[in-house]
Amino acid sequence: MTTRIVERSVRRRAKSKTEPDNPTPECEGQDQTDLAEWIRLPAPGDRCPRTGLSSGSLNDLVFAKPPEVKSIVLKMPGAKRGVRLIQLQSLRDYLEGLLISQMGGQDDE
Repeated sequence: MTTRIVERSVRRRAKSKTEPDNPTPECEGQDQTDLAEWIRLPAPGDRCPRTGLSSGSLNDLVFAKPPEVKSIVLKMPGAKRGVRLIQLQSLRDYLEGLLISQMGGQDDE
């Protein structure tokens, strides 16, 4: 019985947190990354695989007054909790606006 418990805990620890169990199509190839319209808010302590922003940074953008990035909560009827989804295009637009404002409207090309 003790051997089974040890084997299970070793298997759990061996699983990598960075690799999803079932990768979604938008994560499989570079050319397919633009397929997702909505992305899930990363778990606390994790980072967005597309932007590298932490979950805390994305929360700051979502919960700003007024919100800098559009988001929704997907929740089943009667559920206490849901999943926060961020509209990827609004996040890209926000970051693009930052780039333009920080470069002073200059173009590299």
